[in-house]
Amino acid sequence: MPSSNQWGQSFKTFSILEKILFLVFLITFISSSLFLLLNIYNSNTISVPAYGGNFKEGLLGQPKHINPVYSSTSDTDKDITELIFSGLMKYGKNGEMENDLIENYNLSNSGKTFDFKIKENVLWHDKKPLTLDDIIFTFNIVQDADYLSPLRTSFIGVNLEKISDFEGRFKLSEPYGGFLESLTTFKIIPKHVFKNIPPQNFASDKNLNILHPIGSGPYKIYKVKENGSIHSIHLRANEYYYNSQPYIKDIVFYFYSTEKELENALIKGQIDNAHLSSAINYNKISYTTPNYFGIFLNTKNEVLENKEIRKALSLAINRDEILNDILLNQGHNTYSPILPLFYGIEENKIDYDVDKSIEILEDNDFNLSEEGIRIQKIEKVNNSNINQDLQYGSTGKQVQKLQECLSNFPDIYESQKITSNFGNETKEAIIKFQEKYADEVLTPNGLSKGTGKVGLSTRTKLNELCFKGESTENKLEFNLKTTNYSILSKVAENIQKQFEKIGVKVNVETYDNSQIKQIIRERDYDMILFGEKLMSMPNLLPYFHSTQIFDPGLNLSLWQNEKADELLLKIRSYYNFEDNLINDLKDFEKIFFEENPAILLYSPNYIYYVSPKIKGFQGEKLITPGERFNNIQNLFIKTKKIWK
Repeated sequence: MPSSNQWGQSFKTFSILEKILFLVFLITFISSSLFLLLNIYNSNTISVPAYGGNFKEGLLGQPKHINPVYSSTSDTDKDITELIFSGLMKYGKNGEMENDLIENYNLSNSGKTFDFKIKENVLWHDKKPLTLDDIIFTFNIVQDADYLSPLRTSFIGVNLEKISDFEGRFKLSEPYGGFLESLTTFKIIPKHVFKNIPPQNFASDKNLNILHPIGSGPYKIYKVKENGSIHSIHLRANEYYYNSQPYIKDIVFYFYSTEKELENALIKGQIDNAHLSSAINYNKISYTTPNYFGIFLNTKNEVLENKEIRKALSLAINRDEILNDILLNQGHNTYSPILPLFYGIEENKIDYDVDKSIEILEDNDFNLSEEGIRIQKIEKVNNSNINQDLQYGSTGKQVQKLQECLSNFPDIYESQKITSNFGNETKEAIIKFQEKYADEVLTPNGLSKGTGKVGLSTRTKLNELCFKGESTENKLEFNLKTTNYSILSKVAENIQKQFEKIGVKVNVETYDNSQIKQIIRERDYDMILFGEKLMSMPNLLPYFHSTQIFDPGLNLSLWQNEKADELLLKIRSYYNFEDNLINDLKDFEKIFFEENPAILLYSPNYIYYVSPKIKGFQGEKLITPGERFNNIQNLFIKTKKIWK
């Protein structure tokens, strides 16, 4: 073999053309070799998620309680709490129930006994072990009225017993299908951190609620930036998380006071992700939700208590118009409170039929006035009229009423005496009265002269002239109250215009959140445009059972129906979707469509604008906004190659 020096010398002997050809062949050989090696590498390796990267999330409002005892009343708090704390149960990618801290459980005693075992490898962010003592401590805090936890109502009639450090037993006073779901919001706090905090400081301790909350979730607080208010909260992946550690290293939450500020920050690239109600040109994920908005009709209203009128109002609403023009098709029409599309049940619809609506209103004597408003005129019965036949010799109160009536006609009853005795003067006055109104009193009875006796025809004319009831009117004019949230204000204005087509006047009034809560507490409205939330199981009892017509119940229609009440109690007892549950839901829906206590309009999608750099989002359904992070362990930004 030639030495390296000889190879070098031989290159010098090449002509210019030979040198060029040699270099071309050499480069081709090296390139081909590299391409072949790269192809072999790519064919035998796959890209997998790798640890690292970060994303910036924008939220509306300020965090107040990154503490699961209180966070359920604020979406901003819930979003962060979802990542820092763990619950006994959690939602899967499409709203199904999954174990979280619980390793396994067993239901017995017709669903009234819930035995469970928690995982034994769970650590708090400060590396102390999580045991059943922490769960019992959290449960007692939630149930104690002194702590004012909004979760308290979910656990009324529930007891918790300790079996061992990692085993427990819930006992329910009655079967409740929503109990498993209540365990998703029941996230555990550390006893060793909170045990010496008095109730009056529990919600106000900024260090425990904002700056340094200790949880057991996939992320922990790394740092908090303030500038008079909370500017941002920086989370870092928990390396001791009991499930697989998240791929994304850091999540930073930024806080904005208005949705416009949030939208601008997203468009300018200052944040990566945000939930917005408005439509913008940005990568997005659209989730269906078990939420709906509708017009709840106060069935105690003198007019709206008539179910026929409620039916007419329901027929007059074009839901497509609201969905297309206002929601921009980010949702779907809703007719029934059982949300058939979300729960996979056969759907029944209410037809849009203005002609039928008007026909029902007119059948109920509501006719158009000159002002264009439908009015129903009502003649009230006067109970002080003459209701007995009278003649010469009669006495008593009926004679007194007769003489009082005759005294209004001095040309007929000159003396105008009120004696309660039917004598000659009264008889002569009756004869004159009968002959004066002969066409209505005598002629129909084949008479030409007065008889002096008060029979049916004479009584009818006397009552018409002297004891006519007052005439009243019912107007189809209502106050519709709602929040000043932009979309609901637009929906209310659309409803106003649609009702105007059938002669119904609606006065729209908008209020801020604190005001609308007061209005709901007092049930001070004819109609209210509002939203209600279901969960993975359709528990309708809080919204339509007769026990919920008073605050803090949410039966906004003040609707009462015994058969519906029975069905609602049965529906809330089911733990799983089964034929009996679906049959009971359909039976309730039938009653709802017959009674129309509310006019349901639409179920909005949850629109989550998210940077394309973040991969791994799954699912089409979202029970609560914070559940968009329920598969945080599967999200990733960075990747790496590994051999197959």
